[in-house]
Parts: sequence; structure tokens; C-alpha cells
Amino acid sequence: MSVTTIGEMPQGSLLMFGSYSVDPKPEYAEPIIWRKIGRLSRFISEYVLEWLSMDVPETDSEFSRTALFTFLNGSGATPSGNFYNHYEFLHCFTDLERASILEAGCMGKVELPCSVDFTLYEVKNRCCPTVDLIPIYKERTGQPVGESTPISYWLSDQRTTNTFSYMPANGARLDRAFNRQDFRGVRPICSIKPDTPVVSIGLNIYAVEEPKPVSTDSELYEFLGLK
Repeated sequence: MSVTTIGEMPQGSLLMFGSYSVDPKPEYAEPIIWRKIGRLSRFISEYVLEWLSMDVPETDSEFSRTALFTFLNGSGATPSGNFYNHYEFLHCFTDLERASILEAGCMGKVELPCSVDFTLYEVKNRCCPTVDLIPIYKERTGQPVGESTPISYWLSDQRTTNTFSYMPANGARLDRAFNRQDFRGVRPICSIKPDTPVVSIGLNIYAVEEPKPVSTDSELYEFLGLK
């Protein structure tokens, strides 16, 4: 496997980075697939990872002051709110992965995409949810997911109750108004340190290279049965 860095990855390539599951139990977490957009080290999740509310009812606060922001940037137990007793988003990331995410000032480490992010890389036909979210979407909204289902995403630059929806079938944008307590798609964005080593694991897909464990002489002798 060839070794490169996050900064050297081609724009549009995929990265396996971090783990998450719709199920609140961390043992069911699966790797998250991200797509590189824009310059250097900015990544957007390839799929909708969750359908959650933005905040409590009747709020219009900046994204950085919402319950969803707390959830996406936390690594412990879930905050209060409509989060179905989930662990926080970064809970199943490794220490190396959490340390590799760049801090974005008041926006924390994990953001929501802004409307401009969808122009940085063509996202047409990439509006589908992860498979395990389909029955949950139906449960929470009463609507099945199909080719013509508008998948609406929360955006960080929408301070009011307005947000955007994108049609999975053709990538067309719809402007709609939603309440902050409604369930909408969560498709996070993060920036990863450009010098983070990654390895190629397939055609145009990479994974962060975890450092190999270093054993002391005494641990090695004990493992070999010499102590």
C-alpha cells in the first residue's frame, strides 16, 4: 500500500476516517466515508449519517450555539434533546483521529456544510442516506426514502428556520423552511491536518495510517516467554 498524506490526496477522492452508528451502542459503529472537497484538507461525509433536530423549538441561534453543534463536537454521552440516547459523534473515533481534526475556531472541529460547500465539489447523486438510516427516517418522518424523496440537510449558514433540500435523483436544490426541532439530514464537514499520513486501500480511497505499537524489551521478552 502506498503512503501519502491528507494534503496530497486528490480532490474528490474518498477517505475512511472515524466510525459512527445510528445505533447508540458503539460496538455497532462502522467506518465513515468522507469525500475531499475544496482545497487541502476539507472533507464532507459521503452520505447522510443521521436525521436529527438542530435545536430545541423556537430557537434561531447560530449553529455554534445549538445542541447539534455540541453533539457533533462531543466524544462522550449524548447531550439532552432529541438524540435518541446516542453517544456523541466523536465517541467512536480513535485518539489519533480526534487529534488529526483541525480546530475551526468558534465552529469547533466538526461543522455542518454551508451552502457554498455544495459548489466546491459536485454532489449530484450523492444525497443518499446510509442504509441503516432508511427505516429510521421512515419512523421519524412517516415517509419512506425513494428516488424522488427530497433529502434535506441542515446547513451551518442558515441562522433562521430556512434550510436547503437536495433531490437524490437529479441533485436539484429546493429552498424550504423547517423548524429547528424537525428531523433533517446531518452530513458533517471537517478539516484534517494536511500532514496526516494515509495509505491507499483501493481505487481513489484512503485510510489514516495508525502508528505501529512500540514494545519495550521487557514486554517483548514476556511475550516470547523469556521472562
